[in-house]
Amino acid sequence: PNGSLTLGFLQGYENTFATVDDVGVVLNTNGFGSFSYQLGPRLSLSVRGSYGRVEFQEQDQTDLVGRATIDVRFQLWQSLFLTAGYNFFDRNSNVADNDLTDHRVFIGLSMGLSAPLPF
Repeated sequence: PNGSLTLGFLQGYENTFATVDDVGVVLNTNGFGSFSYQLGPRLSLSVRGSYGRVEFQEQDQTDLVGRATIDVRFQLWQSLFLTAGYNFFDRNSNVADNDLTDHRVFIGLSMGLSAPLPF
């Protein structure tokens, strides 16, 4: 097949103690999806997104969070890839001055090692 679609839903509690955020216990409710399509023998397209609700159990805060990413990946040589894309992030919070919208464009090189290097 040339393409694949994945859809899902997650809900669960997370204890953020000893993490960077350390905001106590949060309830995450999240729907997500991804679509990947092989455009050609060396070119692929990927679209991912999620939308969810984060309820902070130890404070009066609820955030609605959306994320989306689209990228194109080109195989330069065997396991060397060039990837370019766009990320979108949006947080709408009931706490004043805690809203955030972020747009990022990225480009990168990656290499997958499928066999041990001969050292």
